[in-house]
Amino acid sequence: MIVDFIDMAREHHREQVLAEFRKQLARDRVKTSAGGFSPLGLVEMTRKRTRESLAHMLCEPCVACGGQETYSELLSPRPATDKPGRCWPGGHAATGFTLFALFFMFRDRKPRLAKAGLILAFTLGSIFSVGRMLQGAHFLSHNLWTAVFCWLICLGVYYFVLYRPERREPAVQLSR
Repeated sequence: MIVDFIDMAREHHREQVLAEFRKQLARDRVKTSAGGFSPLGLVEMTRKRTRESLAHMLCEPCVACGGQETYSELLSPRPATDKPGRCWPGGHAATGFTLFALFFMFRDRKPRLAKAGLILAFTLGSIFSVGRMLQGAHFLSHNLWTAVFCWLICLGVYYFVLYRPERREPAVQLSR
C-alpha cells in the first residue's frame, strides 16, 4: 500500500509522523512494515494477507469470457470498473432476442404462431435489456445492436436452411 502524506515539507515533521505510524502498526497482530519517505512524500507499507481479498470475495466468474467482475444485485448501482465496454454485445439481451428464430421457423406454415414468437422475442429481449441497463451494465446501443445481430443471424439461417421458394410449374404450351 502507498500512503501519501500531503504537503509535508519539514523533515522533522516527516520523522515524527513516520515514528507514530510505525508505532501504531506495531499494535497490529498481522505482520506489517513501513518504509521511509520517498522523494515525492510517499510511504510504502506492506501487510501480510490473512484471508481472501475483498475483490475475490465480491467477484463472480463470468461464464462467457472466464474473467471476473464485481457482482451486483438487480436494480442496484453497478460498481465502477476499469474495463469499460467489455460487455458488448449484451449477452442477457441476446438470450431473449435469439427467440427471433421462432418467427422464422413458423412464418411460412403458421403465421399466427410466428407473430407470437416475434412478440415473445421482443418482449424478453427488451426486459433483459432494461434490467441490465438499470444495473449500469449496458448502454441502449449495446442492446439494440444485439437485437440487430440476432435478427440478421436468424434471417441468414432461415434463408440458407429453411427457405424454399415456391416452385412454379412451367407453362404448358398447347400445340395446334
